[in-house]
Amino acid sequence: MPTINFTLDESLPVMETTSKYQPLPEGDYACVIIDSEVKPTKAGTGHYLQLVFEVLEGDYAGRKLFERLNIDNPSSKAVAIARKKMTELCSCVGIVGELKETEELHNIPVRVAIVVEDPKNGYDATNRIVGYHNVTAAANATRKNASTTQGADVTKSNAMIQATAAADRHFAKANLPWVR
Repeated sequence: MPTINFTLDESLPVMETTSKYQPLPEGDYACVIIDSEVKPTKAGTGHYLQLVFEVLEGDYAGRKLFERLNIDNPSSKAVAIARKKMTELCSCVGIVGELKETEELHNIPVRVAIVVEDPKNGYDATNRIVGYHNVTAAANATRKNASTTQGADVTKSNAMIQATAAADRHFAKANLPWVR
């Protein structure tokens, strides 16, 4: 173990930690899934798939978003919602047919639509994922309208074009069986 011979200076003020994250503003963000794991529910009556997304662009690049999809739950409604969201996600990243391993979802750019949920039950405000969009399709729609946009819309358009370029580079490098 390394020796550092450090003497504490108690005359220095103690720094207060302010590492509490604020939720991202509502909107769409270009992201990739960087982690996925099946976990038991808190009640122990089922399982959920936790997906960890990382924002790729803008002021929030590097921030994480979390999705929890009930894949096995006593509530058939919760499972139906999860199946719908998973189908939407797979469609947006180009997976058709069957998803065998959650790692197949990793590192493929997708636009994630989020809202901010108010604080409740002792928890702070948080982001909730409400939808997914194909990065290329969203950027193509923005490109089409880019000539009529001004100001902040142009910045948003440029960000989507950059996200599309990242997606194109990803698909060009990856020899993915579902991409033709």
